[in-house]
Amino acid sequence: MTIEEQNRYMDLLNKKEFETINKQFASIGMIAKLGGILTKDKTESNDWKKRMLSAGLPGLDVPADWDQLNESEKENRLNNVINELSNK
Repeated sequence: MTIEEQNRYMDLLNKKEFETINKQFASIGMIAKLGGILTKDKTESNDWKKRMLSAGLPGLDVPADWDQLNESEKENRLNNVINELSNK
């Protein structure tokens, strides 16, 4: 995250604006879920989800061995992140 983004979230946290933060996270999750609809296969879907999560969560740390994981494991991990974002 940029310093500006970090400061914006810290301001929201300090003001106890948890609902605003949760809505933003849910929106990121919703956009990432579109990968399952707008793509033609699991690989494209996983690529979409990863790209959208990385764009919405600039500090997202993807494991170093990500490219060695099979598509089912990638899907599982990405869906877990999306579910966490959506359930807040």
